[in-house]
Amino acid sequence: MTIRNFGRVVPIQIYLLQLVGYEWKGRSLDPATGGNARKRAMRDGLRSLQKSTGTDFGYNPAAWREYLISTGEEAGYTHPYAFALVDQAVCEALEDPTVIATLKELSESDTA
Repeated sequence: MTIRNFGRVVPIQIYLLQLVGYEWKGRSLDPATGGNARKRAMRDGLRSLQKSTGTDFGYNPAAWREYLISTGEEAGYTHPYAFALVDQAVCEALEDPTVIATLKELSESDTA
């Protein structure tokens, strides 16, 4: 699938972007604006990652990223079409205080 800001992506890349707060806006994936949209995207991303991999790292995108990279082409995250741009966006999101706070909140509330 081709999306405007990342090019040709595979589903697993979309799911990890959602987990770090990216949402669909037309034919592109952009950082969600607003807390509810961000939470919805993160929940959708987590469910899709769990379903696709049969694994669960919860709301820990760093652990998901490490796992997906370690599986190589098996999971598809490192597929070369959009990997560099997607991975850069994921790494940047991992340093965003708003993303970190929302992931922490979801981790605490969704498991309670």
